[in-house]
Amino acid sequence: MSVRRLLVLVSRLPRDSATVTADLGPWSTQMELLAQTRDLLAEANYLFRSATRGSAPPPAPPELFPRPFR
Repeated sequence: MSVRRLLVLVSRLPRDSATVTADLGPWSTQMELLAQTRDLLAEANYLFRSATRGSAPPPAPPELFPRPFR
């Protein structure tokens, strides 16, 4: 089996397979979507606060939700 074939097979494994879980941890697609939603809402709130702050100091930028693979 070639290295390319092996990479293709491993890249197409389902998210709940033992290999992917060992690599990423117990991080599902649903958890990633929720983390992205949280990050986008935090960014939207930051932009709203920045636009409506008037003479107040600028708000701190939002921090991304920690992910096991970043």
